[in-house]
Amino acid sequence: MKKFYKFMIWLLVVLYIGFIFANSLMDGETSGRISMKIAQIIVDYFQKLEIRMSLALFHSLLRKLAHFIEFFGLGILVGIAIATCPLFKSRIINFVLFLIAVPVTDEVIQYYVPDRVSTVKDMIIDASGMLAGGFLVYVTYLILKDITSMLKNA
Repeated sequence: MKKFYKFMIWLLVVLYIGFIFANSLMDGETSGRISMKIAQIIVDYFQKLEIRMSLALFHSLLRKLAHFIEFFGLGILVGIAIATCPLFKSRIINFVLFLIAVPVTDEVIQYYVPDRVSTVKDMIIDASGMLAGGFLVYVTYLILKDITSMLKNA
């Protein structure tokens, strides 16, 4: 049963990376149209609250935030997968491998997709999101470890 759980967590990682790459394979027009619809809904909501903002600026920020959030989720999944069943002995090497490989591959994909742009800035945003997700897993692990230790000693 333990092997099944190990397989499932890594399967989730692979499927999530597939989700990221599928988003990157959308042509620029389709991707832009989807994010613009979401931005418009949010800006309209804020306007009802009498909060004014530029749709163009918000759309740009939303796209960058989407990069961060997408990779934040990946950081959480990879962090859990590495904590439970690392691919290599060093957990840090495991994480750094994903931290470099996935954002770079994602941007290379976008480079070849019509009307998409590949930027170093997006790679940094992606890696930052992944680091933040991985850091959250690590801090949670340390807290749970301390709580478990305190309960055993109580």
